[in-house]
Amino acid sequence: MPIFAEKTRGLGFILTSSTVKYLDVFVPNRKIILTYLHHGETRPVIGRLVQIHLKNEASPGCVIGETKKPENFSVKPIDGFIGDEIFLDEKILSIAQFMNSYYGYPLEACLVKTFPSGLFSVLKKTVSVSVLPDYFSQKSNAFLQLSRRKKVNFDHFLENIRKERNLELLGEALDKNHAVIKFEIPSQNSEKTAAERLISVQKVSGQLMTEFQKTIFNFVVSSGNSCELSKITSSFPQNAISEVAKMVRKNILKSKKTFYSPGIAEKFTLTQEQNKCAESVGSNPGKVFLLKGVTGSGKTMVYHSCIEDTLRKGKSVLFLVPEIALIPQTKLFFQKHLNKVETLTYHSGMKQAMRFEVFRKTRDTSPLLVIGTRSSIFLPMKNIGLMVVDEEHSQHYKEEDSGPFYSARDLAVWQSQKFNFTVILGSATPSAESFLNAKKGKYNLLSLPNRATNTKMPECFLLPVSRSKCEAVSKDMKDQILENYNRNEQSILLINRRGFSNYMVCPHCLSVVKCPSCNVSMTYHESEKKLVCHYCGKKLKIPEKCPVCAHPKMHFHGAGTEKVEHAISKAFPEIEILRLDTDVLRKSKQDHEKFFSDFHSGRYPILVGTQMVSKGLDFPGVTLVGIIDADSALAFPDFRAAEIAFQLIVQTSGRAGRAGQKSKVLIQTENPSNPLLVLAQNHDYEGFIEKELRLRREVGYPPFTRLARIVVNSTSNSLARKTSFVVKNILENSLNFAETLGPVPCPIEKIRNRYRWHLLVKAPKNILLGRKILDSGIWEVKTKAKIYVDIDPFRML
Repeated sequence: MPIFAEKTRGLGFILTSSTVKYLDVFVPNRKIILTYLHHGETRPVIGRLVQIHLKNEASPGCVIGETKKPENFSVKPIDGFIGDEIFLDEKILSIAQFMNSYYGYPLEACLVKTFPSGLFSVLKKTVSVSVLPDYFSQKSNAFLQLSRRKKVNFDHFLENIRKERNLELLGEALDKNHAVIKFEIPSQNSEKTAAERLISVQKVSGQLMTEFQKTIFNFVVSSGNSCELSKITSSFPQNAISEVAKMVRKNILKSKKTFYSPGIAEKFTLTQEQNKCAESVGSNPGKVFLLKGVTGSGKTMVYHSCIEDTLRKGKSVLFLVPEIALIPQTKLFFQKHLNKVETLTYHSGMKQAMRFEVFRKTRDTSPLLVIGTRSSIFLPMKNIGLMVVDEEHSQHYKEEDSGPFYSARDLAVWQSQKFNFTVILGSATPSAESFLNAKKGKYNLLSLPNRATNTKMPECFLLPVSRSKCEAVSKDMKDQILENYNRNEQSILLINRRGFSNYMVCPHCLSVVKCPSCNVSMTYHESEKKLVCHYCGKKLKIPEKCPVCAHPKMHFHGAGTEKVEHAISKAFPEIEILRLDTDVLRKSKQDHEKFFSDFHSGRYPILVGTQMVSKGLDFPGVTLVGIIDADSALAFPDFRAAEIAFQLIVQTSGRAGRAGQKSKVLIQTENPSNPLLVLAQNHDYEGFIEKELRLRREVGYPPFTRLARIVVNSTSNSLARKTSFVVKNILENSLNFAETLGPVPCPIEKIRNRYRWHLLVKAPKNILLGRKILDSGIWEVKTKAKIYVDIDPFRML
């Protein structure tokens, strides 16, 4: 039975049919939820895409539920459904509803996070005609082409109409239903997730290649004369496909479609400790396990055993890693050791169309093994039996770009309890929250106290250094590096800062050159001969004199990866050094995998890098690790500073001696008697965490309390301050069970010309703080300032 509607001025549509339903429709591109109506049908409607009219423009939306008829306003009907696929099933909707309550954000903001990435990049918007009056074609060449082809891409059509200045003609065609706009979902292409283009060297051609083609050619050669096309496109995003095609036509490169076929899996035997852990997981399905194992203890072997058992039962597995850099190594391991299982990857570095195909595959297929980063937690995994959160302590599992600021680790635990599947949290240095949960019996604690090869942990030495000497790398450190090089062994040097010098200071007035847009010191980058702000990216020339007192000479202080690389190159010019930080990745347009592959092969004796080289990586040739500046991590104004510093030092130390060789870790510090550094030197996690938890309990910080951080920012400092006090008053009036601290300026008071104030809310552990804040009304504050709520904050800057 059709819906009959009559358009009325100011009231939308009035229905004359009684068989209608009212639907809540989520509109992702507007981040809003609106109510529409449609004629009842027997097929499920929740989770399906619909075409709606919003401000006289066709737009796609997704049905998230049925609702009652609105009493105070009339509603419009949907234009129709876009296909039959489900894009927000009950499981994903329940995750969004949980995030709404726990993280204190409106439901539409939570749905933005859970909605399948890449859907709207592949959704086709078309305009079509059946019978078109002649005068449209006579007035417009675009309409002439449309009348011949019957259906064309709407964006291209609109572009041509605008060039012709015929927008009124388009409006007339749409109003009179001569032309119809529709959205279409492309048909599913599972080959995209299973097949790959392998590019290999055909012959070294005598024909001339452009400089860009030579770069691509050398990339393929350095990858062993062949590599996947996706690696080339991710390393050279601009025009790589067209250039590869030209080289294929010239017979310089060869292209073929390849499907991964693992053949017979390589087998290994679990140690007694590993086997005990795997058996405990297998005999307690649906539980959460904390696998605490020292670096090199073989946690991955335990994961493998549990994954293999889960896949054998026909269930899927999601394996989370904290950084994209860890995906290639992880995928390679499981492809080698698992029999004939389809292994997919999912992360923000993939093209949107590919992410969308992975979404579809995980929704429709089981068993699968998916290896991904934080956002993978929202994949609609069919028949999931196991989630593994490797390096569960990592800050990268916490969303920090936009609210809601969820934790993928915590969402994994919640899903386990809600949907009854097993979760393994693994780390050599578990977070304080996870360790306390295990001690209380909320998680099952598994332990691997020894390295799998029965070798000793690396010896750690604290090297006293003096900041006054301005040496990035001490003489003792250099001597050890040279000895290591002479034994044909590799070294890793960690300094968790980019650039050459941390700041530029005037020796006369002691003023520091700061970014004009951010209240932070600017870092000197030798490669660019400029000062760079690491928050907004602004670059400045080196001042010839002090901007404050005009003193003629400024001094550089501190060190970053560039300075460490320079110091080692100057001391040992014959040694090749590989530097890895975001600056290098951006300039080289290559991904982590190429760098790690080069270092793994032994081509480079020394790797200098930031924290991206600190965890999860296995380099058999490394026998020396140097921590250049152990003190800097302790200087942050954050209650987690000690925990983060300890984890960084221990995790980086764990890169040494993984193949069984005798190994060393050298930790440069101005304060060798610091208790934290002594505990890290002795690999004493238990000693550290017991002391840390005792201190946290005394001062009333997580994991013994619930904490929320509210940040207010604005281009006006006075408005940011005023709004933060308004928020404080609202919270104090509605949260009488909580303690509100602040507001005060953030430690980094200004970023990108926006002033920042923050306040903390401390509440008892059993309070659902996010829901209380959501219900307090702070989202209804009328202000031009922006308000952010961070439940369980990881950073305080």
